[in-house]
Amino acid sequence: MPHTILILFAAIGVLYAEPGPAARRPAAILSTSPWFGCISFSMGTVKVTDYQEVKSLTGYKPEGSMPWNDFKASVVRKLTPHWSLRMLVALGFADRDRTVNSALLVIDDQIEAHDLLYSYSYKNIGFSAEALYSILDSGTVLPYVFAGPGINVSTREKSAFIQDASIYNGAGLDVGDEKSMGTTCLDFSCGAGLRIAMSRNTFIFGQYRFTYWNPVEQSWIESVDNFTYSKWENHLVHSGEAGIGIRF
Repeated sequence: MPHTILILFAAIGVLYAEPGPAARRPAAILSTSPWFGCISFSMGTVKVTDYQEVKSLTGYKPEGSMPWNDFKASVVRKLTPHWSLRMLVALGFADRDRTVNSALLVIDDQIEAHDLLYSYSYKNIGFSAEALYSILDSGTVLPYVFAGPGINVSTREKSAFIQDASIYNGAGLDVGDEKSMGTTCLDFSCGAGLRIAMSRNTFIFGQYRFTYWNPVEQSWIESVDNFTYSKWENHLVHSGEAGIGIRF
């Protein structure tokens, strides 16, 4: 009988005891939050096509490629079990070289043929809004697809040097109005990825991204022939991206 009374009083004490901070906090308050914050780094390849127009005649279309890297920070709002909206900002940079053989130059009033090296340096800041569709509505591993438009503010710096066995090797050249070019342009991205939960509030993700944009566009009038020149580039970016996300 005494043992029974002790057990009864102990049970009453447990039922009416003041819960501690951990017990008072809803266990799922963070894991059900619809907001995510993400940071990521991507590496990829850009296919570049150059265009130049002189008096409405379009030509000069050498193609090349270059590595592309950028850092991204984004905020994701979950709208439904399958659909989310992602707002992101990206800082990107790239460099590429292009060789031109036997270009004709005027040096000391003489026309000479020299091999040239053109170097390009790209920098951009971009803002995008993307719709994400998760194929599964819940789980530790969630595959998804995404697509959306963006705005990019881009600059490109160009320099040129003589690169051959002549005495002028390494000499810089004046590239005139093409030294610094850039524009504000629209882009479009799409891709697919995989999100893996590491805990109730953190996850890692990896994704493939394709982006189309025109980071360079400029027109000028050449004083020598008084023709209007237009220059622009098309960029096709293929990149792989990895990052970490946190619910808040």
